[in-house]
Amino acid sequence: MYVTLAALLMAGIDGIQTRVDVQASHFGPFDVDIATQSSEFRSRIAALPRSLADALTALEQDHEFLLKGNVLSSAFIADWIARRRQQDVREVHLRPHPYEYQLYLDV
Repeated sequence: MYVTLAALLMAGIDGIQTRVDVQASHFGPFDVDIATQSSEFRSRIAALPRSLADALTALEQDHEFLLKGNVLSSAFIADWIARRRQQDVREVHLRPHPYEYQLYLDV
C-alpha cells in the first residue's frame, strides 16, 4: 500500500516537473463518445494495459520517474515486478472479474 502511494505521488510530481499538458496530450480529456469516432481518431488515443501482465511490462519499460530522489531503486522495482509476476499474474488471470458475475450470474 505504501509503495503504491509513493509511486502515485512520484508520478504526480513527475508530471508537474515535466509540465505535462494533459489537455494537449493523447491522454484526453475527450468530450465525445469515443466509440462513435473514426478509427483514425481512436488510434491517436493511448491505450491502457489490458491485464496485470501488460501493466507490469509497461512499468518495466517506463519507471524512470520512480528512480528520482532515490525513493525507489531499480533493484527494488525489478524485484517487485518479478514477485507480482510470480505471485499475482496467474492468480488474477484464473479468477473471474466481478463484472462477469454481474453479467452472467446476477439473477
